[in-house]
Amino acid sequence: MVKKYKMLNYGKKYKQMLIDLLQDATTSIRIPDEVTWLGKDRWYGDTNLTYIDFNKVEVIPPDTCRDCTNLTQAVFSTHTTEIGDHAFDGCT
Repeated sequence: MVKKYKMLNYGKKYKQMLIDLLQDATTSIRIPDEVTWLGKDRWYGDTNLTYIDFNKVEVIPPDTCRDCTNLTQAVFSTHTTEIGDHAFDGCT
């Protein structure tokens, strides 16, 4: 099951996801079309995460999925232009 997220709009230039990280058991995430920007270390250390589709995210920030030890698949699109330092260190 792919988890859906509510959106926060920070002006016209940026949109950011509101994510509940408290004991979240989500294993599969598909970023909504409206999201093009993520904050640093968004899923750092989330050992439940196994799959993530970044969809239209342009920049994958540093440490985004660092130490997600069960992450086996990450999907990017042509929209992705940069992957930050250590974004996937410690992943399977």
